[in-house]
Amino acid sequence: MVEENNIEHKKIVQAFTETLLELEKQGELVLTTAFPQQAAEMLFHAALKARFAEVIDEPVECTMPYLLQRTAVEISSRFGMEDSRAQEIVNKYYKKWCETRTIAEIAQVYWHETPHEMASRAFYHIELAKPDDRDFEYLDWRQSLSGGS
Repeated sequence: MVEENNIEHKKIVQAFTETLLELEKQGELVLTTAFPQQAAEMLFHAALKARFAEVIDEPVECTMPYLLQRTAVEISSRFGMEDSRAQEIVNKYYKKWCETRTIAEIAQVYWHETPHEMASRAFYHIELAKPDDRDFEYLDWRQSLSGGS
């Protein structure tokens, strides 16, 4: 399921990327990033967030399955992990958060930080067995990733 959703997600992000680049070519937009795909990813995520806010009357915690799935896709694609291992990392990280936060609080953080950032945090904490305190060591590690993710 992660692979199938990842393909659809990539198609949509690619369409956003192409639109951004076309707008830049037409002089309608100036991109100051060397990574327009990341900008497209953020736009897509913002559109989904707005859409979820419109169409669901349920509490924000109802979006957790989507957020966790997107985080697993990020880990799988960015760190070259098998889908099953990426899901395992996400689940372990999520369970640790559930020990100290409500699901609603976790969902708010995931929406604010984005699954992209949460994937970095989960990978760093679970796979690399580092503290989840976003200290300078974490920030240096994150900066060292390709594109400064």
